[in-house]
Amino acid sequence: MKYILFLTTILLLSCKKNENLKNSIEVIEETKSVTEILGTLNKKDTITFLDLSNKKIDSLPDLSEYIIIKLDLSNNNLDSISAEKLPKGIKTLIATNNQIKSFKSLNYEGFLMKYKNSNLNLEEIDLSFNKLENISIAVSDAKLHGKACKLKKVNVSNNNLNTISFGGDLKYLDISNNPKIMPDVFFEVEKIDTLIQNNNPYKIKTKRIPKPGPIICYFN
Repeated sequence: MKYILFLTTILLLSCKKNENLKNSIEVIEETKSVTEILGTLNKKDTITFLDLSNKKIDSLPDLSEYIIIKLDLSNNNLDSISAEKLPKGIKTLIATNNQIKSFKSLNYEGFLMKYKNSNLNLEEIDLSFNKLENISIAVSDAKLHGKACKLKKVNVSNNNLNTISFGGDLKYLDISNNPKIMPDVFFEVEKIDTLIQNNNPYKIKTKRIPKPGPIICYFN
């Protein structure tokens, strides 16, 4: 009887594993249009990689109802990427060689301010070779709201960056070839394992906000 139960358990686990594999797909269609590709996708499937590069896309289609882990939008004509249109659960976004000027993915609530334009929690982003002037990625503090920023790797080289702002525990940051970048940032530069900032006018450094001193009251 024990052997029968054991074999039954193995078969059930095997079927479940095969079902998960069946619902996890990679989509690379070089000849199909974006409309044709999206028409073949099932919103219940987990798409490990969707390649929409080299499709002459002028405006990002709404992908918010799809489960896509890695998305490639490189070599298109995008001048912006709306965080609200990105897939839920996305971990890696690649959008090199476009015309993007700004990118914000914020889900932040602090003591003094609240800003939210997405529920994303990106781990890796590559927006190199665009026209970026600013980029901000942040998720609420884990101790306060139970959600930590997972951002680990960022490539925003070869842009027109002025300001950059990142949350999370960055391990890799490439900001090379940004002639307008300002030196002061509010994230911890010294904790980044690999920091590449070649051909920039300044080297970035963490700007520390001074702690308020004691309040002195005078009474007449």
